[in-house]
Amino acid sequence: MNYKTILTKLGFYDTYQHLSFPKSGRTWVQYMLSSISSQETGKEINAVLESNAPTFQKTAPARKRVQVQFSHGVDNYDLCRDGSFRKDIYTGKQAILLFRNPRDVLISYYYHEKWRSKNFSGSLSDFIRCDDQNAPEHEKHKLRWGIRPIVNYYNTLYREKDCFKKHKIFFYEEFREEPEENLRALLDFCNISCSEDRLQYALESGQFKNMKKMEQKGEISYYGLKKAEDQRGSKVRKAKVNSYKEEMEQDDIDFCNQYLTQHLDDFFARYKTT
Repeated sequence: MNYKTILTKLGFYDTYQHLSFPKSGRTWVQYMLSSISSQETGKEINAVLESNAPTFQKTAPARKRVQVQFSHGVDNYDLCRDGSFRKDIYTGKQAILLFRNPRDVLISYYYHEKWRSKNFSGSLSDFIRCDDQNAPEHEKHKLRWGIRPIVNYYNTLYREKDCFKKHKIFFYEEFREEPEENLRALLDFCNISCSEDRLQYALESGQFKNMKKMEQKGEISYYGLKKAEDQRGSKVRKAKVNSYKEEMEQDDIDFCNQYLTQHLDDFFARYKTT
């Protein structure tokens, strides 16, 4: 048990859980928040990133600090497989939920698994249609391949959202369109105190061109932004909304559209149409 865990249990931190499916923009949001935390605490940015739990001064009461814990969720492989959700862990917690167009998630995850992790060797069409619900423990990463696990993840988080003490939902597309507005909203939700200078620095350093440059130069040792051996497996690849339209064949788009229309909760109606 590390010191942050101990302090959390002692009530020193006002903790928020940041939950998202892989390739939904978590690393980008985490980098901007870690930048703010690094500026405030004086800790080196890589150390803050590697903690996956940046801390901040709280607006009020000042006796506590805010901690944002980044993850895909406890037992998220089971969540992706069959919608199992650890209510015993998350009931009463505070949560930030981040969602992205499942089609774009599939594109980004395909490149990650094929060219970065090198776990997948098939085509994009194969990846989209993956549905391995019986993968053994040593291959559990396969439980997150394909469109079905993404829909399970989204539907379950939305269905169980009321178990949280409080929660706020963000969409990657809105974050991309209005990064400052959405970052401010996240800080306000978490009662994080942040000066204007620190906020603007985080937004500037978190711009796509700057993060891509840092990754290509190998300036970040954090595994989530570490330079890839193959450029096709870069973490900061395109960061583009609706990139699937440039990558998918029409039959793949049709397959996704049909699955999302039939199975995705109506709350995500924005993703049911192209």
